[in-house]
Amino acid sequence: MNKVPLLILQKRGGYSLGEEKKDKELRKFNHIRSNALYLGWFWDWFDRVWWDYGYNKLLIFRGAFCILMFFYFLNLRRFEKLIEITYSIDPISSAYKNTPNKNRIKAKLFYSYVYTNYIFWGIKIELEKLRFDSRSCALLIIFQFIVGLACLAFIANFIFT
Repeated sequence: MNKVPLLILQKRGGYSLGEEKKDKELRKFNHIRSNALYLGWFWDWFDRVWWDYGYNKLLIFRGAFCILMFFYFLNLRRFEKLIEITYSIDPISSAYKNTPNKNRIKAKLFYSYVYTNYIFWGIKIELEKLRFDSRSCALLIIFQFIVGLACLAFIANFIFT
């Protein structure tokens, strides 16, 4: 009698949940086993939350939105400093500066969101406009831009594969 492993029989029969579960458990095991400075636990968490080990790529959009909102709240706290000192985007800066004082809070919420989207989803950043007077703000802009590019790469991978 020919012995065929159960997972192969499941795959042939169209039952992929068993194979998916085995693959997820194996990936978790491999991540945790490579526990250099507890990074294995982090990579396992990231791989699971970001796209469910590659089995649910739609989760990328949720993750990108959550990261975007995280940067939005960071930028909201430092908005005036960002647009005046660190990285000025002319249309946003001038529109915000021309806002009457009574609408300043709503304008700050709106223009900070637009500013964050411009940097996060931007394909390029104009380095000649970036000033390092406030290093923490400049590093925030650079980090936000790099994370945004990574999110765009994951989304492009989702679209084209």
